[in-house]
Amino acid sequence: MFDFGFWELILIMLVALVVVGPKRLPRLAAQVGEWVGRMRALVNQFRQNIQQEVQTEELRDVLRQQQNQIQELQDIVQDATSPKDTLTEAIERQLEARPNPDAADSEDEGGSSRDPRDS
Repeated sequence: MFDFGFWELILIMLVALVVVGPKRLPRLAAQVGEWVGRMRALVNQFRQNIQQEVQTEELRDVLRQQQNQIQELQDIVQDATSPKDTLTEAIERQLEARPNPDAADSEDEGGSSRDPRDS
């Protein structure tokens, strides 16, 4: 956060010693240490909250992408099965409309529907 070197800290301590005095300096140092600790904890908590929000947003983006992919796949499957169903229905209608060749063979074998000219 702040970039203090060794000599800067020594200078600050000397100024504090002269201004505050040797009796109150330990108590002041303890209070400053508490404040610095609180500030660090606050900054760390703030940083964690931001990271959590970023991760949450990234997960939302991934979820949206997956939902879009699932929808595309559902559309593809729907498009692929729809023509197959109509093609199957068309083939079934054509088969129903055609005369059944197996039925004609079975009638010939029975002899009941023979043409008299064949004999």
